Amino acid sequence: MKPIALATEDALSEEIGKRLVAETGSRLQVHQTFRKQGFGYLKSNLQRFREVSRQMPLILLTDLDRATCAPSLINDLLPKPGSTSPIGLGYNAVLGDFIRTQWNGERAVHHSPSLAQARVRIKALADSVCAQDRR
Repeated sequence: MKPIALATEDALSEEIGKRLVAETGSRLQVHQTFRKQGFGYLKSNLQRFREVSRQMPLILLTDLDRATCAPSLINDLLPKPGSTSPIGLGYNAVLGDFIRTQWNGERAVHHSPSLAQARVRIKALADSVCAQDRR
């Protein structure tokens, strides 16, 4: 397995990135992750990520969908009244479990062109890295 780094905005993006990498079979393994809250972290650390990418391949995955969540998401998913957080305490845990156990990347790419492109790029990275290792 070839070690790679994964930089994401948040816990859910990290779960999706790990799942996309896992779909390549056993060719790639997320060895190092970089995650904070939001796109600003990714943007402000681009130079750092470039340096990391000189040591190992790095996937930078950002959420391009800025739409709000469906109003039916309640309890764990929504913040308590008066909270300053935009999400509930259980939001990442509930959706992270969904991504790990039920989410279907093959189906999801039909609804998200950017996810489809990320999936294609990650598979191409796996092919490229494995071809280099065979030389």
